Order: sequence, then C-alpha cells, then structure tokens
Amino acid sequence: PPADPGKPPARKPRARVASRRNRQLASCGPSPFSVALPPIFALPNDPDRNALAETAQGSARVLRVAVVHGPNLNLLGTREPEIYGRRTLDDVNREIAELAQRIGVATEAFQSNSEGRILDFLAQVADRVDGLVVNPAGLGHTSVALLDGLLALSKPFVEVHLSNPAARESFRGRSLIAPAALGVVAGFGLDSYLSGLRCLCNHLLGERFPPA
Repeated sequence: PPADPGKPPARKPRARVASRRNRQLASCGPSPFSVALPPIFALPNDPDRNALAETAQGSARVLRVAVVHGPNLNLLGTREPEIYGRRTLDDVNREIAELAQRIGVATEAFQSNSEGRILDFLAQVADRVDGLVVNPAGLGHTSVALLDGLLALSKPFVEVHLSNPAARESFRGRSLIAPAALGVVAGFGLDSYLSGLRCLCNHLLGERFPPA
C-alpha cells in the first residue's frame, strides 16, 4: 500500500548499535592490544557486545599476565582437600591456560616455596608482563618483602585465594599485599583464579565489564 504522507518514514532497525561507552572507547583510537574478546567481557544486555573486540583488532600486541603461586600450593590435591579441594596445581594451571587462550591473552605460571625465588621471578618478568594474578598463600600474611617486590613492578595485580582467609584462623584475616592490589578474589576455589584473570584483563583493556 502507498506510504501515508502524514507519517514519517519507518526507520530500518540497526543491526548493531554501539553503546556510549564503546563509542567513547573507539574515539580514543586503536587499542594497543590484539585481543578478540568473547561475550564474557561484555554486559549481558549490551547490544554491541563485540565493539570492544573490534576496537582491539589490528595490533600485534597481546596482553601478557603472570600467575604466581606461593608456598605449599604445589601440594594442591593432597593438602587439606576439605579446604583447598582435590584439584592439583597442574589442573589449576591448565584451566587458567585454557581460559587465557579463549580470551586471547598469554599467561606464564610460576610456583615456588621460596620467598626469594618468587621475588626473583617478579624481577625477571617486570618488562614482559602487563599485570599479575597472585596467590601469595601464607606469604600474604607475613611478607613485607613480597609487598615491596610487587610495588617495585608498578604493574596492576589481583590477589586470589582458593579458600576464604577471613573465615579461617584470625592471623589469616590480614593480607599485607591486599592494600596494593587492584582487587581480591577469595573463597571460590579454582574460580578465584579464573575470575581474577578476567577482572585483571578487563582492567588492562580499559573497561570493567563484569564476567557473564
């Protein structure tokens, strides 16, 4: 039927409508990262959930994240499984690597029972990582040296714990490194690591989208 001259022409629905947040991000120019992000980095109701991924295309640089496991985490799977679960450190590292591959970042895992070795590792990766996920284990409650080592990097880090230290012995309730951390994720087992990695990458990419 002929169009009604009294009505404005119908607007065709746009296939993609960029949110104001993503338009602002795009106006800042190309991202230095080449990370193709899945919907996990977008708000569930965001009509343009891939805009950040599109902004990140076109660069050869990939986010690099160090994952640091503190003392006794090599005993995961056998050490107090009622608290730490049955998954081994190899299981944890494998899950982290799989998530990293899905979200397009590179991870490097390190574990030591020696405070000095951990500090040496931090110094070694200072120039090749963009941020860190750190489970300090018992050192988090005692080590000023670890705090100083992390501060010396001037890189954002997320503190993670498999258990909830606040629900355990009173001496575990204080973390010396938490005030310097970007955030703390604790009490969710392996998911503490995975959520910490997601949140760190969101921060590094300049947007704080919650995990889907």
